[in-house]
Amino acid sequence: MHSGMDGHASWALLRRPVAGGAWARLVTQASAIGTIATQARVAAILDGTSVLVTGNGGRAITRHALPCTASPFPVPASIAVQAPRGLALLCAGQGYTGHTDKTVYASGDLGATWTLAGHPASAGDGGVIAAAAPGHLTIATTSAASWLYYSADDGRTWRTAVTYPDGGQGWNDLGFTTTRDGLVIHGHPYYGDRLGQLLLTGNGGQTWHVVRF
Repeated sequence: MHSGMDGHASWALLRRPVAGGAWARLVTQASAIGTIATQARVAAILDGTSVLVTGNGGRAITRHALPCTASPFPVPASIAVQAPRGLALLCAGQGYTGHTDKTVYASGDLGATWTLAGHPASAGDGGVIAAAAPGHLTIATTSAASWLYYSADDGRTWRTAVTYPDGGQGWNDLGFTTTRDGLVIHGHPYYGDRLGQLLLTGNGGQTWHVVRF
């Protein structure tokens, strides 16, 4: 990232081999509204009303349009990767009193086409989506409380896996390291006894437990 003379930030995507070497610029002038979602050799990042995606470890980047581009709502909020060809997209719609209309779309061809999957619960302002095994999705969201929503059918139906009536402490670093193992950090450094609670799952997001140190 760098800032131009007008004060607005501009972004670029760069790649280099894990073993080291020179960085190669892949994409310039990306708005980079989201973090990079990865799994195996697939990576995706939201860029305004499109997604930048690679299926070969970054050697080539393709841009695809997203299905939620109405003005002012809904808007793309978060994207998850389900290798080898799957993506899941969370779109945030109209907000009201601690709720946000949420829609999940699924793609089986790395974003070239999308289908409407389902609607998670409205409680929570937007959220972040992550994928474990194919079809298993988790959303972390917060407003007056903090919730983890879980789907076992690629976003068609959802249930609440975790609820903290915590006044909106929120979540950080939701992600999966294998098709079953995942983690998320609950809380904020300013919230006393829940300072950075670490939650783990071993079943793809169906249930979560707090790790005690």
